[in-house]
Amino acid sequence: MKKIVQCVILLFILCISPFASPAQDIQRINLVPQPKVVVEQKGSFLWTNKTPVYADAVFSKVAQLFSEQSGLAAPVPLTGKMNTGIPAIVLRRQKLADTSSAEAYKIVIKPKQVDIFAATEQGAIKAIFTLMQLRLLQTEQTLVPCGEIADAPRFGYRGLHLDVSRNFFPIPFLEKLIDMMALYKLNTF
Repeated sequence: MKKIVQCVILLFILCISPFASPAQDIQRINLVPQPKVVVEQKGSFLWTNKTPVYADAVFSKVAQLFSEQSGLAAPVPLTGKMNTGIPAIVLRRQKLADTSSAEAYKIVIKPKQVDIFAATEQGAIKAIFTLMQLRLLQTEQTLVPCGEIADAPRFGYRGLHLDVSRNFFPIPFLEKLIDMMALYKLNTF
């Protein structure tokens, strides 16, 4: 009987110990799949439907896709001066240190600007979906936490299989499934 009481007390202590510990710093940047480099910083970027998107000419299609998927204003070519008074998202073509993959990217989030660096369109697409996923994970979706994210896939094939011979799915379901695949950076259906 004494051992049962001791076990119950031990179990009770183990169950309440996470609640009794001091508050821990909760990670605000928690993405799936986990990027190679995540450096969190203080502050937040204010994301509104009026946030402008600037893009190099090579990323004009990616910027258009990003604007449509996230509900932002139409993208502006990155040729002249940017309006520095409004927080903006900028897509830039830049060769990265991690050249092992065409899908490599780097995102630098500051309170006044989000810079997305990629060498190819594939990398820019992965970066915009990472940014959208980061926004969706926040309790306040207008505030994106500041920091740096750098990533390149570890595997070339990241796929999803769907058995349509035994199960039939409506077209809207398949479209949503493909959107979710893009959000989680899967590349083969």
